[in-house]
Amino acid sequence: MTQRTKSARKAAPRKADVSAALALDWQTVSFQHGKGELADTIDADPKTVNRAITGETLPEGHKMLASLLVDPTALKNTLALYGFRVVPIQSEAANDLNTLADLSGLVTAFIKVLEDGRRDHVETLDLALLIAPLIAKLSTIVDEARGIQGLAA
Repeated sequence: MTQRTKSARKAAPRKADVSAALALDWQTVSFQHGKGELADTIDADPKTVNRAITGETLPEGHKMLASLLVDPTALKNTLALYGFRVVPIQSEAANDLNTLADLSGLVTAFIKVLEDGRRDHVETLDLALLIAPLIAKLSTIVDEARGIQGLAA
């Protein structure tokens, strides 16, 4: 007989926590792609982006989701509060070269970490920052292969 376990529903994150996570996410996206591109893509004024980054206001849901069109990791920290991550349904071939470059950078960083024969907790945290975005990118390739094979993603 299989054992059934019940778990309590997790409490929804506090608005302040969502605001802080979004601020970090959008600050990262703005740094990488520019506030103008983020604002244009979400069809908002750059002031909306600034207010979200400073934590002054929390934009509407459709504006937040639209930021994924700029960068698939645009809500990484925000969605992690709920236990989720976003993976694009289809990959873009042009991004494969970026993925390879990121993998190369990870391998280089990993080798440098292990030069002294050990990996400490600070180095582990640094490596995790490089690994996390690659998981989503590599998962997209696996999902694409499953689609080609006719399997459910």
